[in-house]
Amino acid sequence: MKMASFSKNSLCGIVFAIFMAGGGLCAAEKLSLKELSEQLKNPEQITELFKVTEPFSKVQAKERQKIFKENDKNHELLLKTFRSIVNFHRGEIEDEKVLNGVIQYLQLSLLKVRVLSEKSNSKNWQEIEEIFKSWFQFTADFPYEEASLVGLRATSVLRSFLFDELEKMQLNHAQEIAKKDYLRSQIFSLRAPWPIDRVVITEGKKILSSTLMQVAEKLALDLQKNPYQTSEAALKKIRGGAASDLQFLKEIWREKDIDLMKTEINRIGRFKIALASAIFEEKKQQKPTSVDELVALGFLDRVPLDYKTGKPMSL
Repeated sequence: MKMASFSKNSLCGIVFAIFMAGGGLCAAEKLSLKELSEQLKNPEQITELFKVTEPFSKVQAKERQKIFKENDKNHELLLKTFRSIVNFHRGEIEDEKVLNGVIQYLQLSLLKVRVLSEKSNSKNWQEIEEIFKSWFQFTADFPYEEASLVGLRATSVLRSFLFDELEKMQLNHAQEIAKKDYLRSQIFSLRAPWPIDRVVITEGKKILSSTLMQVAEKLALDLQKNPYQTSEAALKKIRGGAASDLQFLKEIWREKDIDLMKTEINRIGRFKIALASAIFEEKKQQKPTSVDELVALGFLDRVPLDYKTGKPMSL
């Protein structure tokens, strides 16, 4: 079996473990997103094909298949690594080229999802589920592993791509999804992690003295308890929080960051309602009258809250 070449110090052990042994990954190995991004073939073409909204022409379909084939091994490596919860080299995502590479791998995955969903069969839907599972696991775990401001915001962008695609699939394949237990359970367990407390600690350690780090640690604890406040507001409550060297911490968690978090949580809530409604319609052969009815009959565990208005969501 011919494999893509990787440096000895980064991916060779991972490739060997996955493709040769077929077992778990070596605990000592870490995945280099930088090296894997550099291995991506025709990244700009992936993005262009991803943007296509009309049915593909024969030429575009041929180009898509060519891109799948030439990136298949690295793409599978990435997904298997996500599922194996392997650690990553920290800081690489702060390189714009690396971040773009990860986004293009995600676009490649979602192009595959679109092709698979065109033919409605059990095998294809299971593969779709594995793709979403791999990426949602990565975007849920990576902010904790990376614990940087760039990593936090970058994974939010990746999840936005995933939610966009899920919403399109829900519109086009609501009844198919409603019938797939494995896909339904995954969607109902979606997470939107924003570990701003860890980010405060990581960013603080880069430049703060031990004395000021004590203030940063108090800030992190306060934001962990209540992430719906800005870091500037939280610092005002902490003794020593007005120190000039802590100015950068005031900008680390802003109103627009909180709004992004609320928007993401709301998207999950709305998607769960849409999915529960489709399941209800599949089972009852009629549309639900309210979200309360979905909860009462066990299609939802609770009524999702709109985090921007503070009110329960409706159909």
